[in-house]
Amino acid sequence: QSTAKGGQKPEVDEGLQPLLVSVDDVGRLLSVSARTVWRLDSAGKLPMAVRVGGQKRWRRDELTAWVADGCPNRKEWQSRLAELDWPIGGGGDR
Repeated sequence: QSTAKGGQKPEVDEGLQPLLVSVDDVGRLLSVSARTVWRLDSAGKLPMAVRVGGQKRWRRDELTAWVADGCPNRKEWQSRLAELDWPIGGGGDR
């Protein structure tokens, strides 16, 4: 987690759900290890991540929709998003 000026952690509203989640958070959401998240990502089996500050993050709402849709592979998921006119994320791997 980033730190505020002076090395202190920024104040966080505990009721606020982050828009983007880390590899560890994705692992917790999917009940798998962070290592498994990296493997799934490398194999194209997760939605595309975005890069923020050089680190990969995934959109929480997209992960939720992806799971609800049966966890299709990335290529199929991107096609479904295009059909739904969902703003396709990613760009972090380009």
